[in-house]
Amino acid sequence: MDCKISIIRAIALQPELIRNECLADMLEATIQAHPQNIALSSDHQQLSYAELGQRADLVASHLIQAGVKPGDIIGLW
Repeated sequence: MDCKISIIRAIALQPELIRNECLADMLEATIQAHPQNIALSSDHQQLSYAELGQRADLVASHLIQAGVKPGDIIGLW
């Protein structure tokens, strides 16, 4: 069964599963559970969850070095 379908079904059946989690926690859990699964795909590139996690960590590191702190609002584009 497709991982995305499993997650959607779990949330639909048990919405309390995500009430206390943020997107970063959910992404990290998926990275740990399914590192080789495709996380993002376009016409020219695919990224596994492990690769997405590495890139997210790099972005987070740059933001921290730039002085961004928890609770700060940043723009994404």
